[in-house]
Amino acid sequence: MNRIYLFFLLLICLPTYSLRSQHIGLLKGQVLDSLSQQPLAYAHVKIKDKAIGVPTNSEGKFSLPITKQMRDDTLIVSLMGYISTKVAVNELLAKDFYTFLLKQNTFVLEEVMVETKNVESIIKEVGRRLKDTFPSKPYEFEGCYRNAYQEFDTYIKGVEVAFNGFDGNFHQRSGHSVTTLKKKESPDFRKFRWRQAQGNLPWHSLWRFRRQYHYFFTNKQYRDYDCSLEDITYLEGEKVYKLNFVLKDKSKKITTSWAFIRVRDYAILEIGGKTDMVNPEKFHLADTLFMAYTGGSVQVKFADFKGKMYPSYSNTQYLHQVYNGQLLRQGNFTMNEELIIHQINTEGIHKTKNSFEQSQSQISAGLPVDTLFWKQYTKPVETLLSRKIEHDLAWQSKALAITDKTQANYYIPHADSIAVTSIAVDKLREDFTLFQNSLEQAHPSLYRYTSKQKLDSLFLSTYQSLTSPLSEIDFYRLLTPIIAQIRCGHTGSLPSKKYEDNYTAKKLFLPIQTTYTGGKLYVVNIYDTQKTIPAGNEILSINGQPVEAIIQQILPHLTTDGFSFTSKNKQLAKNFVKLYSLYIAHADTFEILSRNKKGYTDTLYIPAISYQTYLAWNTSGKKENTLSFPDAQTALLKVTSFTDTDTAPFKDWTEDIFDQLRKRKVKNLIIDLRGNEGGRDDYGMYLLSFLVKSPFTYQLSLQAATNHYSFLSHTNQHSSFNTVMEQIVKKDADGNFMLSKTHPTLQLTLPSAKNLFTGKLFFLIDGETFSAAADFAALARELKLGVFIGEETAGAAEGNTSNGEILLTLPNSAIRVGIPLFRITNAISFSHATGRGVIPDYQTEYTIDDYLNVVDKDLEFVKTLILKSYK
Repeated sequence: MNRIYLFFLLLICLPTYSLRSQHIGLLKGQVLDSLSQQPLAYAHVKIKDKAIGVPTNSEGKFSLPITKQMRDDTLIVSLMGYISTKVAVNELLAKDFYTFLLKQNTFVLEEVMVETKNVESIIKEVGRRLKDTFPSKPYEFEGCYRNAYQEFDTYIKGVEVAFNGFDGNFHQRSGHSVTTLKKKESPDFRKFRWRQAQGNLPWHSLWRFRRQYHYFFTNKQYRDYDCSLEDITYLEGEKVYKLNFVLKDKSKKITTSWAFIRVRDYAILEIGGKTDMVNPEKFHLADTLFMAYTGGSVQVKFADFKGKMYPSYSNTQYLHQVYNGQLLRQGNFTMNEELIIHQINTEGIHKTKNSFEQSQSQISAGLPVDTLFWKQYTKPVETLLSRKIEHDLAWQSKALAITDKTQANYYIPHADSIAVTSIAVDKLREDFTLFQNSLEQAHPSLYRYTSKQKLDSLFLSTYQSLTSPLSEIDFYRLLTPIIAQIRCGHTGSLPSKKYEDNYTAKKLFLPIQTTYTGGKLYVVNIYDTQKTIPAGNEILSINGQPVEAIIQQILPHLTTDGFSFTSKNKQLAKNFVKLYSLYIAHADTFEILSRNKKGYTDTLYIPAISYQTYLAWNTSGKKENTLSFPDAQTALLKVTSFTDTDTAPFKDWTEDIFDQLRKRKVKNLIIDLRGNEGGRDDYGMYLLSFLVKSPFTYQLSLQAATNHYSFLSHTNQHSSFNTVMEQIVKKDADGNFMLSKTHPTLQLTLPSAKNLFTGKLFFLIDGETFSAAADFAALARELKLGVFIGEETAGAAEGNTSNGEILLTLPNSAIRVGIPLFRITNAISFSHATGRGVIPDYQTEYTIDDYLNVVDKDLEFVKTLILKSYK
């Protein structure tokens, strides 16, 4: 199942001014953190001394209409916890887009020495000074609230609210009054009534601001905890106590909490905690389903405004699991609740709750229509859990229950496979046995490059090594070398979805873009505005481990067709950050020893980033197939993928390309297959038909290991998949399971006569030319169509193993293994070493300077060859 993750665009606008004035422009911009360059959501952009302003959206962007009357005004950009910036409006009108960089008030935590005090005395002092450090006079505030239910990464219900608030006395438990300006809810795909307490809206979170410290610090609730003290610097170099609390009674839940207390006035700067339920609280959803509350976390921040501490941010997360009648977990989801207060007003406010509410009702009535207030709200998608619950609660909802066939298409792992941090030996062996048996039953090229004796020995030794419980990732690291020994680039594996969810959002990954060339690892870019490690520096060690040793640890886990070395080098160059995290370690900070071009070395300590951040920073735009003309007689055909694109079907695009070549009378055609990881084999065959003069055969056979699989209940395939396979795959006289000869790539192909290209051909290939692209290169080599330049292809010349891949999910670890079902034999006869790709006629090597300067040696060499042919 291809899961599509659609996230809500939580972009809230709060205009408080009339749009009737004559506009002279629209001021657009973005507010960023000056250090991290990350967008600052809900920063306030307003005109000084006027009730005109808007908050930034979740990307830190804003749009503010400017009138003639505002030309001489001052724009203020502010966010609690940051230093405000002021700019004259007339200076901004000349630009189409303006970026504001706000400096934080906070600094990196450092260990310092502070006067040692008794923990209980600090707590008592905090309680005694609450009325001094927090406001007792009325104040108003503006904010944004949102809560969202998620199954894994997919939102299944959400609420967002823009609000104004009034607080007559912050020390009263129920002193807040909140007016909802706008509220928007998404559908709930779970199809059952959520019996959450009414009012789970802004005021509910605001009440938590009071509850967190009033109960704890004034009612001596802290005596139920074991307390300890740390000394750190936290805010602008000020001395801060950090108090840690662990609940003494762990019979029902394990609670750890903490509080940052400013030394000079005992103000609470930040509080938070985490709870894991030992005995989950359960309640029924239906006869066959119940839900368990398994834990949660909370974080509350306060900011200093005019000498008093005001709430600025709150985040609460509730963790739930859904079980069926047999106590097997069907899924898990979270409810995440966030509240951001972006503006505090203590002057010229309404003195009473009633006058405030009357004022707010007038503001609400005058707000623009929804199309101006809310951005487009993306509808969430159905999920596996929502389908399951919809099926079990069909009696309650009007939706149709899903059919058995639909339900069987998706395998739901056993609860233990996701929930536990270590897996018992019997469960490990159960998973491993399924892993081995599935490969032996389904993989048609299991012994194509590695003998059965060697693989059997590897299977046996690994199984026997399973004598103690392992974490999922340690078990995963035992499986990947076996997969690598099959030497099939289409046989791959992934950790469980749970593992990926847990780690990709955490700041544990190397913040560096790298390349690997000449046996060395180089820095291409670094996620650091200061660029502390210059591009081009060679990385010598990471966290004290030499790069050579790291590479040797990673290599046995990498999969490739046959014995192609260029493929592994490309994987190291392209995916080093992910490979390091999978097979070496995660870390909060990385000690990196690098060497510059002059031979000088330097050691730096660089904070980690999340993998999500890395991908957003490192991912280039979508690659398209393109045609260009380096000169009047030469065409460059860049084929990035043998697939249909958004602009045109591949075959239509190909016909158009060769029609253009004919009309332009092009004499030289360069076909660039570098970075092409494949696609449809019949599309490669179709492109080839425009290059040959005689009929040709593309592939000799597609052979399966069997046409009936016993383990489909653990895969993404329905049992009807066997019926399909039995129809298209038949035993031949030798007992081999062969795909029907009606398959398009097994047919004799006649060349295209109208737009046949008859000029000179040049092929650019590299260690990422794989699958269908490598097959295309092999047939072009077989038919002696032109000259090859670059690197050996990643795909073996004799053919790959692919098509009809099925995804196996191991029931206890939830590790995923992709198994291809057809062994392809290309129609080639040229001499080559078994398991090797197409070897170029002219091999190029790149240096780090070539990468940094974006030098295309392959293309430049082809141009040289073309020039020589005309001399």
